[in-house]
Amino acid sequence: MFNKKVIGTIIGGLLAAGTLPVVPQEMELLFSYSRPCVIQESGATTTIPSPNEYQPTQCSPDGNAYISVFKDSNGNKVYVEISEERYKLMGEEGGYKLNPSKNEYQTLFEAFVLEANALSVTGSTGATSGGAATSLTYSHTTASGDDLVVVEIGADTVTGITFNGAAFTEAISTVTTFRSGIWYKISPFIGTANVVVSQSSTWAITSGATNYSGADITTPIGVTAVAEASEDITLNGTTAGNIITAVARNANSATTLSFGVGQTERWNQNSAGTGQNRSGGSTKAAGGNITMDQTFSLNDNPSAAGAEIKAAAAVAVPQKPTPILEFN
Repeated sequence: MFNKKVIGTIIGGLLAAGTLPVVPQEMELLFSYSRPCVIQESGATTTIPSPNEYQPTQCSPDGNAYISVFKDSNGNKVYVEISEERYKLMGEEGGYKLNPSKNEYQTLFEAFVLEANALSVTGSTGATSGGAATSLTYSHTTASGDDLVVVEIGADTVTGITFNGAAFTEAISTVTTFRSGIWYKISPFIGTANVVVSQSSTWAITSGATNYSGADITTPIGVTAVAEASEDITLNGTTAGNIITAVARNANSATTLSFGVGQTERWNQNSAGTGQNRSGGSTKAAGGNITMDQTFSLNDNPSAAGAEIKAAAAVAVPQKPTPILEFN
């Protein structure tokens, strides 16, 4: 014997209004039927059960209840009250007749709505070479759900960045000797592995890696901007729901670095030696024209780079109505 579940007036109201709510693919339409809801006996109203275990919760103006019966993949019968108009569209009127127009209910049980993905930062790691070097290697960890890693650098001319051996793509970099840059890797390795930053000269390197969840893995980078002789940058026309990331570099390791209102520091490192520098990265919510404000206590050949990290596109998420009555 099937378990019985009833979805009542909420669905009926949607259908009566002409809205087609959504049936999961595993839901099978068994049949549709109509039954009288009430009869008059000596001036009193008496309800007639329809059928057996299911009592209608609403009646059409003609005094009938119109019902479709579905079976889900778990063997549950689902009774749905529908409008007379919808019943006529389904096929035959009256009786326990097999209904051939199953596709009329393609959107019956679940109303799909667009739900935006929440883009978030899930973790960061900062590192420094501690002196002049041709490369910097540091450990970084990603977790389940991370779909983008962004690596920022303060260095000379970077020739490549990898994480667990997989190469990154350059998003934006300054072109002066005192470089700031942003690189990214979509669908990264999940777990703990090494970030390796390689450059063409022997200079001090500072770097930070930041993980994102809910990122657009097709085109993760939106608006970009650089500043060749300033630590502040403005990204124009960014989109709410995205995140701005920025890196600033200064050619003096003794300086301190602080970030502006609304910015969250993600990493902050310094390195002495040839090409000494202090660099750091921060993030801020996108939306309109966004200025990323980085302040060095000693201003020595600063540069900055910024990029908009895009959230994944909104996806259709099924919204199931709550049954009004349940028969087990």
